[in-house]
Amino acid sequence: MSRARRPAASRGFAALAALAAIAITLGLSACSGVKPLDSSNPIASKSSSASPPPQAASGPGCATDAGTPEQLAAMGDLMLSEAVAKFPGTTKFSAYLKLNTSLRASLDKAGKYAIFIPDDAAFAKLTPEQLATLDSDATLRDSMLTYMITAVPVDPASLKDAQQVPTVNGTSSPLTLTKSDTGLRLNAAATVVCGAITTARATIYLTDTVLFPPA
Repeated sequence: MSRARRPAASRGFAALAALAAIAITLGLSACSGVKPLDSSNPIASKSSSASPPPQAASGPGCATDAGTPEQLAAMGDLMLSEAVAKFPGTTKFSAYLKLNTSLRASLDKAGKYAIFIPDDAAFAKLTPEQLATLDSDATLRDSMLTYMITAVPVDPASLKDAQQVPTVNGTSSPLTLTKSDTGLRLNAAATVVCGAITTARATIYLTDTVLFPPA
């Protein structure tokens, strides 16, 4: 799990710069199921008019991980960090996000994107050693966080089978999204248990497994 380390203060801003660069480099406007960010100003306050319309959140984990339908519907005006802090079932991810203040602040200002958040049950699947490493290794922790953030909004209804979607972690670390009978799957390893939860800038999907970018 060795990785080249970057200064902690630069990780969040580098991630958001990657968010814009990936969308521009890959020319995603022609890719079905994926819509580009406002590349002229990826952290502008305005929303992208090309984003898919809000959908009612659903899934077997919504009630336990996120809240009632009324509570989820009220998330539309909240920033990502505010919404995640209100979810009863994402305390571990929320705590990790708070540790990277620059990334958290940047995400609260970014254009439209999707984020796949492992719920607390997902982190409970990790071994004590793995959790201890995440707690102590900022580089590994931040790579996990940025791998869960797509560089573009995602419309599950329009996705092709096994479609690769770029992440803020980098162009060599896409997520592979697949629709199945059990719901939206990530890398054939994680399943969305609640989604899509619409916030002011992000669309949130809660998942049942923690994923890490390829080495």
